[in-house]
Amino acid sequence: MMSVAYNEETAKQAEQLSYSMQADFGGTELLDPLRYLKDNPPANDRSRQIFILTDGEVSNTNEVIELCHLMSSTTRIFTFGLGHSPSRSLVKGLARVTNGYFVFIPPGEKVDTYVGSQLRRALKPSIVNTHLEWHGLSSRVVQSPNVIPPLYADDRVLIYTMFENDEFDQQTVQVNFRVRCKTIDSTKFALDDIHRKGDTIRRLAAKAMIQQLQHMKQNDATV
Repeated sequence: MMSVAYNEETAKQAEQLSYSMQADFGGTELLDPLRYLKDNPPANDRSRQIFILTDGEVSNTNEVIELCHLMSSTTRIFTFGLGHSPSRSLVKGLARVTNGYFVFIPPGEKVDTYVGSQLRRALKPSIVNTHLEWHGLSSRVVQSPNVIPPLYADDRVLIYTMFENDEFDQQTVQVNFRVRCKTIDSTKFALDDIHRKGDTIRRLAAKAMIQQLQHMKQNDATV
């Protein structure tokens, strides 16, 4: 399997191929093609976006979602639930673990509008290979997600960072947002301001890190 440039000729080839396909396998099989994608990540400095359309269910929803979570540092998935009975947990789960988007298309509705809205999101510019650089901390920070996924225009990504409690003795710290070796943005703030905000952020960070450790453990078990 290889990528080809989009033009009038390749579009016609894709259209002809779609006419030759038959949905006669008796079920929805996602795991094998997604494994292929995981084993063949995009080139460096590139992000990858996948469109998945389904009108049914799979017998291994959790395994499929977990596999896609392992690709979330390079890949974003847009899902479409078609018809009367698509698996809502599958359609929502694949999009959520990869920072993508999902839509459900009711029976009899034209898909053009829904596909168009998803495509507009997918065509937004992105940056990859980003990281946070901390200054003014004496101990190593723990971050979740440990690898920042591709960042897209007008989208939000939450990144939690935890450090030792005695760091609050420091007056201010600085964090730089970097792409490779270039600093894109920088900000300074007082740690004491965070300390006074209570436990809500800490609990959210702890939950994110526990989930990250669980995903890592499950990945090790399947290797």
